[in-house]
Amino acid sequence: MVSKLVSILLVRALAERLQNSPIIVNTVTPGFCYSNLRSTMKGFAYYQALILEPFIARTTEEGSRQIIFASIHGIDNKEEEWKMKGAYIQNGGVAEVSDWVISAEGHWAQDKLWVRVFSSWLLTLFRLLMLCQRTT
Repeated sequence: MVSKLVSILLVRALAERLQNSPIIVNTVTPGFCYSNLRSTMKGFAYYQALILEPFIARTTEEGSRQIIFASIHGIDNKEEEWKMKGAYIQNGGVAEVSDWVISAEGHWAQDKLWVRVFSSWLLTLFRLLMLCQRTT
């Protein structure tokens, strides 16, 4: 759940920075799909997936439909296109995010996360560039 929240916050932060751009970014969850993922699970998680799979798992094709929806929905409709910016796509539509995500506290956390992730990324890139300069 934490990784999903981080993904939502980072995508919303990126969409906010691209709001005047034609680029649309969103985050997608294909849901629980039949896959080979269970082969790497151990213990309780393995048995939980084994039991739940026949009842709630989607085929990988059904899961991939979420990605297709995120890619093409709203391309001919400005109102729908606007809704897709920073959206969380689930079950064939734009899912409503939690009240916390859209609260002032959530927006603050979104900006802090953006700065933390990308400042460390930029610092790493800068160090790599400096290293490349030394070797040339």
